[in-house]
Amino acid sequence: MNQLKQTHQQMIQSNSKDINIPIVEIVGKCDKCGDDIRKLTYPNGDTSFMCLGCIAKEEEQKAIAYVNSKEGLVSYNKKNCGFSKRDVDAVNEPYITDDGNIDAYNMAMKYANRFNEDTSIGFYIYGSVGVGKSLLAKKIMKIVLYRGYSAYITNIIQLMNDIKNDLNNFSDTTLRKCQNVDLLVIDDVGTEKNTDFENSRMFLITDYRYENKKPTIFTSNLKLDELTTKYDEFGRIYSRIRGATQVLEIKGKDRRI
Repeated sequence: MNQLKQTHQQMIQSNSKDINIPIVEIVGKCDKCGDDIRKLTYPNGDTSFMCLGCIAKEEEQKAIAYVNSKEGLVSYNKKNCGFSKRDVDAVNEPYITDDGNIDAYNMAMKYANRFNEDTSIGFYIYGSVGVGKSLLAKKIMKIVLYRGYSAYITNIIQLMNDIKNDLNNFSDTTLRKCQNVDLLVIDDVGTEKNTDFENSRMFLITDYRYENKKPTIFTSNLKLDELTTKYDEFGRIYSRIRGATQVLEIKGKDRRI
C-alpha cells in the first residue's frame, strides 16, 4: 500500500498541479451485487466509495428503460427500417404533388396518421418507372415509425437474396422480420425471377401477414391484375394481395430524370 501511495505522489509531481488522480483500495463486498467496494482517496483528502457492479446494473436498467420508451422504440425502429441514406434525405423533403398523384398522396397520408394496432389493410401502389411509388410508401413509413410502430422496406429482389443468405447460415431472420413487422413494404413487386423458391417464400410472407391481419404495402410497375397467375396458376399470392390491399395508381413522368 505504501508503494501505491508513493507511486501516486510521483504521478502528481510529474504532472500539473491540477491533476486529481485518486488512490483506489478494495475495502469490502457490496451487499447488493457481491462485487468489490472501492474506496477512492483523492490528493486533497476527499474520499468516495463505488461499486462497479452496481454502476453497471444501473446503466443497464437505464438502457432497458430507454429502449422500452417511445423515444427509444422510435430510434430503434428507424435504425432497422431498411432506409438507405438517400431515403433518409428523400422522406424529409416535400412530396411534389400534381393531378397524377394528389389523390393517392392524400389517401396515403390519411392512412399513415390513422395507423394503429388494428390496421390490417395496406396498399398496392402501381405506376410507371420513377413516378414516386416507392417514395410515397416511405413517406407513410416515416409517419408510422414516428408514431412508435415498426416498419421495414425491402426490394423484392434484395428480399429473396437475403432469405437465401439466411438459409445458408441456417437462419430465418429476414423471413420472420417480414412476417412480424407492424408495417411491411415490398418494393418493385413483379421484377423477381419467380422461381419455385422465391414463390414459396413470397407465399409464406403474404399468407402469414394476411392471416394475422398485418398490413403490407406493395409497389409495382404492374397493374394488380397482371399478378393473377404470375406466381402460380391458382393465383394464391395474388388473392392474398388483393384481399389485403387498396389499389392506388400514380401517374406522371419519371421524376428521377
